[in-house]
Amino acid sequence: MSSGPWAARVTDGSDLAADMARLRAGAEGGIAVFGSSSLTVTLLEQGLLDELRILLHPVVLGGGRSLFAGLKDRLDLAAGAVTAFRSGNVLLRYRPCGPAGNR
Repeated sequence: MSSGPWAARVTDGSDLAADMARLRAGAEGGIAVFGSSSLTVTLLEQGLLDELRILLHPVVLGGGRSLFAGLKDRLDLAAGAVTAFRSGNVLLRYRPCGPAGNR
């Protein structure tokens, strides 16, 4: 794992569990994944995510990619806090509680 800009870390993905353990050991705050649904799916399947934060924009496109395309098995989520913004955006928080993590 190597450092990238904005205190980011880059991994080749060969051992995500070990990479996440190293990140958590050295992190002073939360760890975020932005813009990578495939990485998010992999982390979910390995039980390595504590929380999902999904920002919903009030726009309907009628088609497009699935947020969790590639997820092999069902993953139950426990609803958390919901924040509605004046813009119409809504921040949804969920904790994985299904088979992947058996949390």
